[in-house]
Amino acid sequence: MTEDTPERRDGGTVEAGDGAGEGRLPGTGWSRGSSDGVRRLRVVSFVLGVVVVIGIVGRSTSRSAGKTSQSATAQISPAAAPPGALSSSWFCAGATSSFQSAAPATATTTTTTTAASSSGKASAANPPVTKSSVDPAGDASGVVVIANAGGIEATATVSVVGTTGSPTTKTLDVPARGSVTVPELATGDGGWAGAIVEADAGQVVVYQSVGGPLGASVSPCATSGSPTWYLPGGQTRVNADEYISLLNPYPTSTIVDLSFVTNQGAEQPQNFQGIDVPADGLVTVDLGSYLSRRSSIETTVKARTGSVVAWETEIVTPPASGAPLVGSVAAGKPLADPAWPTAGVTVTLGAPGAALSWTWPDGLAGNNLQEQYVVFNPGSATAKVRLSIGILGAAVEPFDFSVGPGQVVPIVSEQQARIPAGAPHSATLVSTNGVPVVAARTLTATAATIPVSGVTGIVNGNAQILGETASAADWLVAATGMDSHHAGELVVYNPGATRVNARVTALSGNSQPSLPAGGVLSVAPGGQVNLAVTSPATGPLEVKASAAVFVEYDLYGVGGAGGIGLSPAVPLDDH
Repeated sequence: MTEDTPERRDGGTVEAGDGAGEGRLPGTGWSRGSSDGVRRLRVVSFVLGVVVVIGIVGRSTSRSAGKTSQSATAQISPAAAPPGALSSSWFCAGATSSFQSAAPATATTTTTTTAASSSGKASAANPPVTKSSVDPAGDASGVVVIANAGGIEATATVSVVGTTGSPTTKTLDVPARGSVTVPELATGDGGWAGAIVEADAGQVVVYQSVGGPLGASVSPCATSGSPTWYLPGGQTRVNADEYISLLNPYPTSTIVDLSFVTNQGAEQPQNFQGIDVPADGLVTVDLGSYLSRRSSIETTVKARTGSVVAWETEIVTPPASGAPLVGSVAAGKPLADPAWPTAGVTVTLGAPGAALSWTWPDGLAGNNLQEQYVVFNPGSATAKVRLSIGILGAAVEPFDFSVGPGQVVPIVSEQQARIPAGAPHSATLVSTNGVPVVAARTLTATAATIPVSGVTGIVNGNAQILGETASAADWLVAATGMDSHHAGELVVYNPGATRVNARVTALSGNSQPSLPAGGVLSVAPGGQVNLAVTSPATGPLEVKASAAVFVEYDLYGVGGAGGIGLSPAVPLDDH
């Protein structure tokens, strides 16, 4: 590996010294858990969060024309509260949890050891046991990473919630320009975990990092609940399991209905209707229990009252020896039950609404990388959309197509001559007739070359990322997932007409890991620049740009470790 010569992409450069500014229930297929946990300021935080979001939207519409934020879509993606905010709330779910006793989880910090108080015990109705009732427990074991980009110390309360048992609650300090990590180890035997994080300051960003034998990925948590969620990608096969986790971080219970668009059409199994998600509770639904052998699944979550947060977890185990594989001749034979060829784990936060525009800073297809863009129209009118692929120095004709009501349309990059194999690209999908849609990019790597500058080797895994809905000048990646078995790549895309300078710094206290060219970037108009992240010591990364950009972080297993993860960064409101 090298940290001296970062790779250029699409006309961008990295320049040193550029001066850029700084219990599954029997017969139901789902499990549930509730708690009498500490709610503290959650109701107040929710109200303040609404006020903060309204403020963010108001400011984004009054800023310079270089910002592409739209008030209609600004709340789709998670965003940090501004420096003056009195509180921040973040909600994570979709991780698997091994059993633990009632003792609290251990927190670690990148800058200092902090004393922490804790409480929580298993309830009499759900006594702790020593086994898990969910088969894949451990395949997506999670931690939450709380990063503080602000200049003052923050106090955070973390409640880890399982599908059974009582929550484990911990109060701890998050140092200024530092971070704290808390394992998602829930009491009880439900096998699934989520976390509710409440901080007493703005500029706090929370990520969930999951990992196991099948791979690792990181992603931002949600900043609010919603009565509606869309999860556009999924499958259930002989070796692929699909789960939807529903977290209710509020003090009243809610009833949720699930509906689906699959390769067999619209489906609404009765057992997935009227799901009770208790206050401070977590419910995880096994889609394969009633939607088995589906090659594609789009999930819609609707709360009858109140709000929840929805996450999707896909766990693909290695196919059995001799099994017919998807895409092979054997898979097309009568009665064939094909397996997905590539193992991996993917944990994705859903979209709380549809939007008129979705952007992906990074894209790559061909050479054993199977990429597709999945577009879902949840509305009642046909959407006319345009998918534009950005390759600097090459004119790529956009894809114009229609997506009918309740329809899912995939664009497979390898089948499109307009997307050259091996050519890094950005992508933007826009509704041209004002009908909003939901869009995600999926990627499967099968013995593919790791696309990180200075890193050699191959990678296998599956990933999914929703597009970003608003650009910003300041971004934070709270968790990089870095260790000796993973390499990361930070991708900055410039949608504007003028060159943008940016600087990447690490929130890692006294020990600043080495970044290529000091983390100084110069991004050409319409271009993208990638920054290799190869130091195991790398903590949260902040990107400050001279104009609005989009930022993505990708994670790849190296040295025999499998898995890939694609994650949007979180915009920081610094006003």
